[in-house]
Amino acid sequence: MKFFRDAWPIVVIVGTIAGAVWTAAWSVGDFMTAQIAASESRLTAQIAAADNRLTAQIAATDNRLTTQIVATDNRLTTLDNRFTAQIAESETRLTGQIAEIRLLFVDHLEDHANAR
Repeated sequence: MKFFRDAWPIVVIVGTIAGAVWTAAWSVGDFMTAQIAASESRLTAQIAAADNRLTAQIAATDNRLTTQIVATDNRLTTLDNRFTAQIAESETRLTGQIAEIRLLFVDHLEDHANAR
């Protein structure tokens, strides 16, 4: 009994320390759980913001590309129309020149035929 009478202050101190350690461990666990939840929330918000920015950038790029494609298509259509007109004009001019050359040949052949 004397041992228990002499040792009770040590048992109380050790018990108090053990209780404090146990409480601290639970507090640290709760703190870490709260920190993890806060980090997850921040990361989720950052991912959503990045996704929104990327979606907006993709839409803007798509709009710019669509505008450039339409402008290029219009320029190519204009060029095609110009080339078509030039080809038609060249064909008309060549047809006229061929008709003149035929007349010259016919006149030349008639001159030869009449000279004989």
